[in-house]
Amino acid sequence: GWNQVWRRPLRNAMDWLGGRISEYYEEETSGLIKYPWDARNEYVDLILDRGRENVHDFLERYAARELSETERIKVLKLLEMQRYSMLIYTSCGWFFDEISGIETVQVILYAEHAIQFFKELSGNDIEGEFKNILQNAPSNVYDNGALVYDDVVRPENIDLYRVGAHYAISSIFEEYPEDITIFTYSGKSETYNKMEAGRIKIVIGTVNIRSDITWEGRKLSFAVLHLGDQNINGGVRDYLGGNAYKAMHAELREAFEKGDIPDVIRCMDSHFGTHTYNLLHLFRDEQRKILYKVLQSTYEEIEASYRQIYEYHYSMMNFFNSLHVPIPRPLVVAVEYIVNIDLKGFFESDLETDVDKLEGLINEIKKWSLDIDTPTIEYVASHKINSLMEDLQQNPEIVPIIQKIEFILKLLQSLPVELDLWKVQNIYFSISKSSYLDIQQKAERGDDSSGRWIEAFRNLGHYLKIKVD
Repeated sequence: GWNQVWRRPLRNAMDWLGGRISEYYEEETSGLIKYPWDARNEYVDLILDRGRENVHDFLERYAARELSETERIKVLKLLEMQRYSMLIYTSCGWFFDEISGIETVQVILYAEHAIQFFKELSGNDIEGEFKNILQNAPSNVYDNGALVYDDVVRPENIDLYRVGAHYAISSIFEEYPEDITIFTYSGKSETYNKMEAGRIKIVIGTVNIRSDITWEGRKLSFAVLHLGDQNINGGVRDYLGGNAYKAMHAELREAFEKGDIPDVIRCMDSHFGTHTYNLLHLFRDEQRKILYKVLQSTYEEIEASYRQIYEYHYSMMNFFNSLHVPIPRPLVVAVEYIVNIDLKGFFESDLETDVDKLEGLINEIKKWSLDIDTPTIEYVASHKINSLMEDLQQNPEIVPIIQKIEFILKLLQSLPVELDLWKVQNIYFSISKSSYLDIQQKAERGDDSSGRWIEAFRNLGHYLKIKVD
């Protein structure tokens, strides 16, 4: 029952936006750059190389006169706005069946970026007019395209304040150097102070954030309060000078040291107003990384609890097993969780690989008929075997490495896993061509160590489905 009636109104919205931007571009580049449309076409050179020297050469080539730093930033923003006004016509935006699908959302996101540049440059917000046209685009999921814009596209808006908030919030969870890179932005930390009281933390500081694309930059002051878990409240604003920053810092520090958290939040509200941020405002990849860090202590608590259940009730499980009585599901869940953790840890460990431990874990899986985390185990096991094979490539004469890889592959045959072994097979084949013949000739002359190598290498080939003779 779906339809694609939304496509013409979406095109109308894009045509309207492209027209407004083209008119404004021509007006604003007058007196700043020569041949504005040639400059727009050649801007691809900067997209491919954002180095400052390349940008200087480009601006020197097209500038109508000597440009100030502010004018250079304006020209770069005008060109970037033009780039997005071209991207809004990316064809896959119209190929699929729904305006809220990822392909069409992407072209609307390009439009949002163009609108943002237009507003920053002109002071005129045309977002409302654009959304009015999108209201004529019916959606099969939402009422219309304007709601898609508000619900899916608008939250992705990025400016220097949000980049500053991203830096400030993520700095609670990881140490940053003084000079940092955040995607297409650069930052330089000037002041940074962290205070902790148990699980509660607060960071206060200043940072310079600059776009590597438009060269626009701001000095920002910030404060972030972390109450534990996902509860984060942050604020970012323009740096208002040393006295204002010191006053803010002193107020927040005093309230925090007294343990008056409501007062800390009130202070942040008074200093940052509407420029407040939380975990939702982080860039998506960092958001996930921090959520995993927040959960780390929870995972550790769960593991400790399950491991205690596993060890404390193991004899009872054996007794149930001996009577052929089904093991209570809560006990099986605990064992399954711990065995999967230990199996993953075995393959991730950089320490000497103890194949006896692997054999024990696989015996536990068989004994209790456990389910394993197949995708994870396939990935970490393949990575481990690749690593051991690379060691063998560096030292092909070492028999214990060959035997270890063979034994791991043999044990894993009893698990429902499909390993990614193309790299291992290539290395094996390479060694067979470079070393096998010489060692085989030594073995035929009676050299025992060469004979053992040949036997081990052939056995490994069996599990890799490669025959060398």
